[in-house]
Amino acid sequence: MGTDSFYRTGFRVGLPVHQNLMEGENKLAIMNFLEVLKEEIKYPFRGIISDMSENIIYAVKEKTPEIPHQFCLMHLLRGIDRVINYQHIYNQLSKLLRRLRSLKSVFVHPYLSKKPSLSKELKEIKQRIKVLKTRHKDMLKLRRYLRMYVLSNSLNKVDNRLMKLKRLRVKFKKQRKITNFLNMLIKYRDNIFCHLKYSYMPYTNNLLENLIKQYEKRLKTMEGFGHDLNAIEGYLNLMAIYHCFKPYTDCKGHNKRKNGKAPLELAGTSIKGLDWVRFSLRTNNS
Repeated sequence: MGTDSFYRTGFRVGLPVHQNLMEGENKLAIMNFLEVLKEEIKYPFRGIISDMSENIIYAVKEKTPEIPHQFCLMHLLRGIDRVINYQHIYNQLSKLLRRLRSLKSVFVHPYLSKKPSLSKELKEIKQRIKVLKTRHKDMLKLRRYLRMYVLSNSLNKVDNRLMKLKRLRVKFKKQRKITNFLNMLIKYRDNIFCHLKYSYMPYTNNLLENLIKQYEKRLKTMEGFGHDLNAIEGYLNLMAIYHCFKPYTDCKGHNKRKNGKAPLELAGTSIKGLDWVRFSLRTNNS
């Protein structure tokens, strides 16, 4: 499989319902994928969640305009950090804070001979942290507000915070990267907060992202497929079936209830007495 090849997967409560190899993420390929789901498989769409790719947005609008389309909030939060270059600020700040904690821990013990020099460094570190926060004050405030907007838990809060978002465009009008991002947040309001209107909609595509990472990890370590698409697709199908039968083991928080159960069981299907290998062989032969 070429380095620019990838696949898309239809996903339902942790179950892959369709997957396909694509030569690049283009509008036509994604529209064809949705067409197969809609017309051939006749999949009963309740909603779509994506990573905000322009090609996906276009394809969904063309092929399934009547379906709720949610943008992944985790991708949005990462986008906020990218647009304000938060990683650079965070790296500087975290380094200073680590040193500050280290110095404070020394003062718990009676290291009298070290205290004068350490006390001076402690004051310097505190001053540097203050200067850093002051220098990036506008960016840190912007990050905090954009996160509040994206994580709004009611449509009333969204409407109220949207007004301030529009005012922020004026404040940052000379910074095109930030202005473009603010325009995107305003333009796609309905997609960002689709989960507030439709309670059954998830607000992240973490399940799918984790599955794709597992696929990619396996495919990168495999050799011998070359350009044999049938072999690659067969292997992907085998992995999909394995995933459906494999119980969750490390879910946390509100997903903790999934531990010990396979995606098929969570979907309401009994797999008692079924062996996934025999099942996959029977499926492939039929």
